[in-house]
Amino acid sequence: MKVIVNGSNGRMGREVIRMINESYAGVEVVAGVDINNSAAEKFPIYENIEDFAGVADCIIDFSHHSVTKRLMDFAV
Repeated sequence: MKVIVNGSNGRMGREVIRMINESYAGVEVVAGVDINNSAAEKFPIYENIEDFAGVADCIIDFSHHSVTKRLMDFAV
């Protein structure tokens, strides 16, 4: 399963990424989305989810409610 973590540099986003990397075989974080894209990860971190052009099976969202509409539009 390929996962995008929206809010990837926040406290919960980082925890979700850690858990996936340590505990879930067959699950891969393929991208993160955060307004602060300074984290060094094994995947790209975008400021805007629309910039992700890859393939993902799900989005885990730990972001601010103000981006929900934009996130849902992308997911559809």
